[in-house]
Amino acid sequence: MIRPRLLVAGSFCLLVAAMIASFAPTPLYPQYAAAWHAGPFAISVAFSGYPVGVVAVILGVGGLSDRIGRQRTMLVAAVVVMAGLLITSKVDSVALLTLARVVQGAGTGLAGSTAAAALADHHPRGAAAGAWLHALGSTIGMAAGPITSGWLSRHTANPLTLPYLVLAALALIPFVLILLAGTDPAPQPERRLFQTVRFPVGIWRPFTVASASLIAINGCNGLFGAFSSRIVATGLHSTSELTTGRLMSVLILALGAGQLVSGRLDPWAGCRIGMAGIAVGMATTTAGTSHGSVVLTWTGCVVIGLGGGLAFLGSTRLIATSAPTGRRAETYAAWMVAGFVAMAAAALLSGSVLHGAAISHVLAWATALTLLLALYALCVRAVSVPVAETEGAR
Repeated sequence: MIRPRLLVAGSFCLLVAAMIASFAPTPLYPQYAAAWHAGPFAISVAFSGYPVGVVAVILGVGGLSDRIGRQRTMLVAAVVVMAGLLITSKVDSVALLTLARVVQGAGTGLAGSTAAAALADHHPRGAAAGAWLHALGSTIGMAAGPITSGWLSRHTANPLTLPYLVLAALALIPFVLILLAGTDPAPQPERRLFQTVRFPVGIWRPFTVASASLIAINGCNGLFGAFSSRIVATGLHSTSELTTGRLMSVLILALGAGQLVSGRLDPWAGCRIGMAGIAVGMATTTAGTSHGSVVLTWTGCVVIGLGGGLAFLGSTRLIATSAPTGRRAETYAAWMVAGFVAMAAAALLSGSVLHGAAISHVLAWATALTLLLALYALCVRAVSVPVAETEGAR
């Protein structure tokens, strides 16, 4: 027998723990680069291991909880998240760091799609409230990850080990909560465990707009996650890991503030306004890094976060309210594929370009691509798709 409130609490904590683990290495990449004499492309490859792990897992088992149950799948995800942290604490080369990030991405992908579906299924106020809690948990984790690891790394003799061990211990909390929540029945035991995720074609309009929003958000996350130290050095005139962590945390705290502002906003409007805000913020950050302006760099970072908050909450609500209940985890997984492919591409392409170009040039290209995504969202007609119409659609 499942305990819904305990499962909601465990799902929320798992999201927070997975996102903290995912963003913990961000302020530490300069230390890895210095220790191993690694260039920008090598670091971008290590960073891209994370979204590659996410995509690899959710393509095959992203809808696993639709078949074996939410609780069982989240227990597996929590174990993989902890394993990824423990492996990361022992790496001594770019290759091993990349492998550790793949494992971490696998845990996050499974945790993200399943926890999102569990919150939509079991939140006492319904799917829309569950989507808001999903967005909040993701934001808290993304904000806490860089600043936690940055602070821990400055107060220990083992800056590339201790942060991950502490976070692995904290990840036990959601594991215990989910374990105590009880076992839910397998919803679709007749379907095979490994099955490629697909979204119901009947919801293509909200799905593609939600995906465009996540591509814009995760494209920025890929750039800032892999090269925030470059942005800090050029725009904020600092080489401190703590400043890098603060930049990422301010970006993500602004993302949280954007979600609070958009609480009563229609999800279609949230996606459209949010993507436009991201484009404006990227343009401002580009100007800041190009001219070495601290004010413009911080302003752009905040505007990106606010726009990202609007777009992220809008996109999660579009998925939660349009996806069929029996395919909710699979639909969330398909949505995540688009965003994390964008994250990997942003990191890899930027890493290769940065060998011969300034960070401001990379940001300018990212601004143009974000603007195109925003224009697409504006052109797609907003529709409301009853869940009953999408239950059997493939």
